[in-house]
Amino acid sequence: MAVAGAIIGAAIGGWMNDRFGRRTALLVADFLFFIGAVVMASAPNPALLIVGRIFVGLGVGMASMTSPLYISEASPARVRGALVSTNGFLITGGQFLAYLINLAFTKLFPGACLVSNSTVKDLCHGEHRLWYTRGCPSNYGWLALIGLALYIIFFSPGMGTVPWIVNSEIYPLRFRGVCGGIAATSNWVSNLIVAQSFLSLTQAIGTSWTFLIFGVISVAALFFVLVFVPETKGLPIEEVEKMLERRDIRFKFWTRRDEKSQKGGSV
Repeated sequence: MAVAGAIIGAAIGGWMNDRFGRRTALLVADFLFFIGAVVMASAPNPALLIVGRIFVGLGVGMASMTSPLYISEASPARVRGALVSTNGFLITGGQFLAYLINLAFTKLFPGACLVSNSTVKDLCHGEHRLWYTRGCPSNYGWLALIGLALYIIFFSPGMGTVPWIVNSEIYPLRFRGVCGGIAATSNWVSNLIVAQSFLSLTQAIGTSWTFLIFGVISVAALFFVLVFVPETKGLPIEEVEKMLERRDIRFKFWTRRDEKSQKGGSV
């Protein structure tokens, strides 16, 4: 539900950025974070907990496109990428801190999985709660942890950060908020599709084929970046806009219009 809320928040945030400004959008996102946190902390039942997750998702979607946009506009060109990357680093660091807090509470208040014995297993099976046993610690858990850590290490400085930098640089000023909102909405829609389809795919075609599909999509994304995404390192945002106005999108790589005109004149 948080991802679904993020889709709506990103879509509304794009319009709000152009209509009311970046600062107002950030304040609204912070307010939604606060409301969601209070609701989840005081939730007496799962239904109210879901409501809190929706509020947090709205804030996440709105902040996910507003923060990189505001940072890129307020930063000098030479350190713009580093500052926007710092935003992603702090998000990832916050997620890691949340995992540690969750681990601490798990150690203090262990659930059925950590105190698993024959009595608990029989109780779970009697209530048709097979997911309790499926989630129990495995002897190979350390391998999954290493794989997750490697994924985060390689994902965070690349596809986890750079697309937000590029999205905050390549759009014209008059459409920057709306276009950033569209890009962020597409990102969260993709997240929702993956989250909702992953288990169904693994059960239908197996884990190996599922990850093979993700690998093929990643390769296609690599070629898309090579062909269509220009380099914006060290350029002021105004220069990025001018550069894009002077160039045509070709199936191969970017071609300057002035170079084309020079070739035409020489002929």
